[in-house]
Amino acid sequence: MKLSENFSESEWAALSDEERAEALRIEKSIRDFLGDRKAIRYIESQGNHDALLNFLSTHGLDITHRN
Repeated sequence: MKLSENFSESEWAALSDEERAEALRIEKSIRDFLGDRKAIRYIESQGNHDALLNFLSTHGLDITHRN
């Protein structure tokens, strides 16, 4: 079983299969985004993280590399 980067083993074990798949999908999208040269101006900070997730949520967008 593949573990998430952001969950302890016990937290990961408590998630459903669907929640695990979603966590892995989100982590992959974030890695893809941060590795993309077009996103080079993104500075990792809690404020930017919150702003990005808020924007996606407000506009009904999924967390994907393109978004």
